[in-house]
Amino acid sequence: MQSLARNAPQGQPPVEFIEHISKTHPEDLLVLQAFNKHLQTTPLTAAYWGQVPYALGPSASTACRYRAVPQSGIETGAAGDRHDYLRERMASRLSPGSAPVIFDFQVQVRHDYGELKPLIFAFAKADPQLFSS
Repeated sequence: MQSLARNAPQGQPPVEFIEHISKTHPEDLLVLQAFNKHLQTTPLTAAYWGQVPYALGPSASTACRYRAVPQSGIETGAAGDRHDYLRERMASRLSPGSAPVIFDFQVQVRHDYGELKPLIFAFAKADPQLFSS
């Protein structure tokens, strides 16, 4: 499947890969299209989360997911022209003497995980969730 994504000319959509996904995993096509609309300007303003749930505690029906959310105060600006502008912005922002970058580490706990099929839990589209830290 990786070769399908790499076959597209640089700067062009991977048509073969999109066709493959639409035939084999149509439920994922909307997610794939949403990624295309999002433009990252700095990796330090994005929220990061675990893709799969992890077992939590001795009960088989309790699971959790992790998320790291940046605190506000980081300038974003426009996307850069160079292919490695994200790396350059992060290195510059984390250089000695710069203000610290702070992320809140959050845990979402689900107590009825054992009642759900893991595949459904992984692919179900959910509304934005509130996390308390």
